[in-house]
Amino acid sequence: MPADEMNLPDQAVLGLLEEALAAGPAEIPPDPPDEWRGDAFPYLIERFAGRGGSGFVWKASRRTDGRLVALKLVPFKNGDPLHKQRWSDEISTLETLGHRNLVRIVDHGITTDLSGGWLALEWIEGICLGRLLQQHGPLPWKRVLQLADQLCTGLAILHQAGFVHRDIKPSNLLLETETGRLVIADLGIVAEVSRTRDDRLTRTLERLATPGYAPPEQTGSNPVPHPSADQFSLAVTLWELLTGQRPVGAFPKLQSLVTAPPALDRALRRALNPHPAKRFPSIPHLARVLRRIARTPLWLMPLLKTVALIAILTLATTTAYHTTRPDPFPKRFQSGPLRVNAERQQFIHVDFTLEQSGRYHAKLRITSQDLFFGFDGR
Repeated sequence: MPADEMNLPDQAVLGLLEEALAAGPAEIPPDPPDEWRGDAFPYLIERFAGRGGSGFVWKASRRTDGRLVALKLVPFKNGDPLHKQRWSDEISTLETLGHRNLVRIVDHGITTDLSGGWLALEWIEGICLGRLLQQHGPLPWKRVLQLADQLCTGLAILHQAGFVHRDIKPSNLLLETETGRLVIADLGIVAEVSRTRDDRLTRTLERLATPGYAPPEQTGSNPVPHPSADQFSLAVTLWELLTGQRPVGAFPKLQSLVTAPPALDRALRRALNPHPAKRFPSIPHLARVLRRIARTPLWLMPLLKTVALIAILTLATTTAYHTTRPDPFPKRFQSGPLRVNAERQQFIHVDFTLEQSGRYHAKLRITSQDLFFGFDGR
């Protein structure tokens, strides 16, 4: 019904227009391949689910048992072998791995016209963290650390198998509604660390890691994949989940933006260091620090800070006292061996003691290799 027939105020109409412009034009879902509509295809398309980093995704069900899957189509643009290699790499990576925090592969195949390859992945009934952030805003720090623990677990498995994700960001992290399980998805540009440099150059894809989440060393030409890059992207993601914004430039301390422990700010800043060697040695190292922070009650932080300050002041005071106070009495001196008879191998040791009153004592010890000669007296 036209707006003038509804008698909407001008201000209301302007508000609707502003919201429409902010939402932008609706995305027209692409058509699936014609063969997917036939009964011979093992999956029944239900609806278009979204556009991934390396292809299009539909929600589908398996005809044999009704199992829900995310059906992903990776187009082989213009017959370019690199696109087919991307599809093949993603399959081999997913088949190598099998973990609850990494999306699992169910099936795969190639379209009959060879224009693309498809993957059937487990369907995660839930929401991506990017959408969750848009709908609910920044998350409480305890909740973020719970998600971080699952994210670190999945990445550790990926790295242990010799792969780097290279595109960790909120929209690639799926949260299962019923179980609270976090799943790392979109492994379309996963790189194998063990590949030679020449092999990596031949497998370079047109889409690199998402700007704003990628570390500085991965933004140049022909970057060498390394697990520390995922650590940087993970820290950017956690910061965004905590604050609603990404850490850019000279960003303020975390506790000045949201309620969070200072230790969490220090941990994320280390993971965000522009120099890879100054980050945590590995994802498990970072995970242990985050778990320790999660176990510490927020009210305990000021107390620990006060205790640490007292300990530092006590240590400084004690050190200053011992370095500036006069030497205590009595003062003692013990000489080394003084040879007095080379033939009998006789030696003298002098133990000298000075009292504060000025009196002194000297003790002489004469030792000898001669069993029948020796002296010990004052």
